[in-house]
Amino acid sequence: MKTIFRFFLVTGLLMASCLSITLGVQKSVYALDHLRNSNEEMRQFIHVYDEVLKNYVEVKEATPSSLMEGAIFGMLQTLDPYSQYFPPQEYKKFNEATQGEFGGLGIRINLARPDAIWLPGWLSVVEPIKNTPSTRCKAVLDGKEYVGLQPDDRIVKIGPESTRAMSQDQAVDKLKGPPGTTVTIQIARRLPEGNAVLLDFTIERGLISVPPIEDDDIKMIDDDLGYIWLKDFTSHAHEAMEAAIKNLKGQGMKGLIFDLRDNTGGLLPVAIEICEMFVKRGEVVLYVDSRNDRDDETYYSREDPLTDIPLAVLVNNNSASASEIVAGCIQDHDRGLIVGPEPGVNTYGKGSVQTVIKMEDGSGLKLTTALWFTPSRQKIHKNGITPNAWSDVNWEYWLNLRQADKVGYLKPKMLRSQHTQEPDGKNTDVTVEELLGKPSKEDQTKDLYDKQLFLAAQLLHAKLSDQEAGAAAATADAKSGAKK
Repeated sequence: MKTIFRFFLVTGLLMASCLSITLGVQKSVYALDHLRNSNEEMRQFIHVYDEVLKNYVEVKEATPSSLMEGAIFGMLQTLDPYSQYFPPQEYKKFNEATQGEFGGLGIRINLARPDAIWLPGWLSVVEPIKNTPSTRCKAVLDGKEYVGLQPDDRIVKIGPESTRAMSQDQAVDKLKGPPGTTVTIQIARRLPEGNAVLLDFTIERGLISVPPIEDDDIKMIDDDLGYIWLKDFTSHAHEAMEAAIKNLKGQGMKGLIFDLRDNTGGLLPVAIEICEMFVKRGEVVLYVDSRNDRDDETYYSREDPLTDIPLAVLVNNNSASASEIVAGCIQDHDRGLIVGPEPGVNTYGKGSVQTVIKMEDGSGLKLTTALWFTPSRQKIHKNGITPNAWSDVNWEYWLNLRQADKVGYLKPKMLRSQHTQEPDGKNTDVTVEELLGKPSKEDQTKDLYDKQLFLAAQLLHAKLSDQEAGAAAATADAKSGAKK
């Protein structure tokens, strides 16, 4: 009996050993193949590296460290605009910039989309923030003074350095600095008459602290509809949104227009918290899919919604990242309508996750490691969110609306029971423009109103009317049933 047992035991061990050896050989062959392929892929690089070291005319510029650093930068530039390498000193500054308050210019920037009308892919000014250095700076060209940066300006140089191959994070790092220090930037700007100019602004940095929602961007646009314009998803945006919604509910709000236009994003946890204000507890907010399945994540709403009133969300092609997470979540759960600027225009399409990795030498690597998907598995990255409805606000109209400070403005009596009135305090004196027969600035912008907001308001009023009709029918049926 023992002999038979030993026979089966030895046989089993031999089979296991053979299997292990077979698998080991297969893994070894794979590893050798991979190493051989890697060597073949690296051979050309090493050959070029060696030739540059031996023969490049400027010896001081062709040091081993500078060549390797340049190779790393070049490698990451072939991936996407968001993957980035930080040399040790830059990585230290990057970490410091994520904590506390630092000096800056007071602008929100983005990379112009590949399909932008002009200078696609260059750094674009999304918004110069009121009462910051960006709105006070001056440039002079051919004797004419230009005051302040404007939406859609392109930043083509920071100091002497071109921004053509510069990532958004690199640009932000160069624009930030201690308050009181200055930075010179060159701006490309399209003028109303159609031509473009290059303007040089030397701007003194200031301490920038801007609320995610300004007081003027919380209001009732008529007796039933509230309006909130959220500018970014910073650490206190959730609290600001909650306070704004409660404020408007106290004024009788029955429907909400939530403006995410020109909101370039921010913190993922804040985006999730804002989604939770509108969708039911337990609903999927977003999926995060990585290269390795074990790193995939699904985020669910952990709170009861703050409100269940009808909702419309305004977006444009600068609505990016966290804005797209919120818009996609609201759309997929049929919680509200997404209203775009003009037909065919989606949101920006920034749906990727970056992980920051500290390297052994003190440098850092920010690498795209995952993609965001909406609850219905819409891919955000490079696609954006497709609105449910569009207005007819083209890019030029939007820029004019912004420059005239009429975002969120509707003409009197456009909506029922509308509170909005023409601005008070009109100057009754005759103007120089009137004397010369030229249209005044007020005349040029008097017909501007927020068409996208108007469409959203009409859609919400239709929704509210349907709800009222349904409630009335239900009440009538209940009374009829009681009589029977």
